[in-house]
Amino acid sequence: MSKLAKRRHGIIDILDDPRTFGDTFLGMFDTFNSVFSASSIGGHFHTDMAETDKNFVLRAEVPGVEQDDIEITYDNGILRLTCERQSSDDQSDETMIWQERVYGKFERTCRVENVDPDRITADLKQGVLTVTLAKKEATPPPAPKQIEIKTE
Repeated sequence: MSKLAKRRHGIIDILDDPRTFGDTFLGMFDTFNSVFSASSIGGHFHTDMAETDKNFVLRAEVPGVEQDDIEITYDNGILRLTCERQSSDDQSDETMIWQERVYGKFERTCRVENVDPDRITADLKQGVLTVTLAKKEATPPPAPKQIEIKTE
């Protein structure tokens, strides 16, 4: 990469050694990923994550999925949403021309830390699943403690 290109984009040092670019680039997201990170396995559904003073709020589009077909777990800072969308079409006499709807098992995981697991709630309305994760109550730091010095 030319010196001109490096100066113009302002990414001077990390591009000098292309072997370290990937590590440095990914490292920029460490802070974000320590609070939130998401991945999906199998099929995919769209999610949004918002934050308020007291909660994290995850909204997931799950149209056509029944409440009984959704499983939500929170374990060791990982929120896992699993659902299954089954085809209700039993049209054995039809030939499919195109198919955009996706069926099967879908899973989405995200790391959300600083959550009180006992105060997580979920609500399903009109194909949107809303999971509210209450933040842990802030505890004040302990008062300074005077340490006694003993002599023999």
